[in-house]
Amino acid sequence: MKTILTILTIGFFTLLSKAQEYSGLSFLYFEGKYEVLADKAMSYTQDENHKNEALPYVYCAMAYTKLSSDSQFEEKYPNALNTAVEYMLLFKEKDTAQLHYYEYSEHVSDLRSQIIEEVKNAGDVSKPNAKMLSYCSHLVSLDASYDAGAWLMQGYCQYSLGQTAAAEASVEKSKSILDDAESIELLYSEQLLFLKFALLTYSEYLAKKDKKSEAVEWLEIGKEIFEEDEDFLESIERYTN
Repeated sequence: MKTILTILTIGFFTLLSKAQEYSGLSFLYFEGKYEVLADKAMSYTQDENHKNEALPYVYCAMAYTKLSSDSQFEEKYPNALNTAVEYMLLFKEKDTAQLHYYEYSEHVSDLRSQIIEEVKNAGDVSKPNAKMLSYCSHLVSLDASYDAGAWLMQGYCQYSLGQTAAAEASVEKSKSILDDAESIELLYSEQLLFLKFALLTYSEYLAKKDKKSEAVEWLEIGKEIFEEDEDFLESIERYTN
């Protein structure tokens, strides 16, 4: 028992020490100095003593997420969102024991929400393009194990772009996640909204392909999740009447 307490104590003070070491990055973020933050955090990722630690990567991701959402930086950082995703994935890779993930989950949600907006703004949703597919793939990469909406939208885009085999795999993955109630409970609010969007979008696609029965099947899957959502329930009625 004493050994366990000793290990836990050492672990706690190690985490505290790391948090203090990167407090300067936190200060830059809350001051809104995102360009400076990006440069400083990136310098840590290139330093031999810090490159294997998770926190510099999440601060890089946080900085580029903010830069991507501000039009004044659009010309200077045209790939800011892609860079944010890259560093967020590296953060998750470095944070193998998830010692920091939940502390920074709000920032993961910020990035995810930004990507979702880009999916919807990438063009006519009824005519998916390669850019839209790319953003959906970003969402999948961030939460491949339980983001059913991301997988379904990725599959929808792949079908529309003629990537049938890949689409079938994506849609099947979405279905398997939706069959697991515990996976749905892991979704953040923006993921639930995107799941609703994906189910409605994919069902409309199926209906236009004269596959109304399949469209209804997918909507019925979502019925338990969105049982109090009138818009969603009306969609089921539209395809069954």
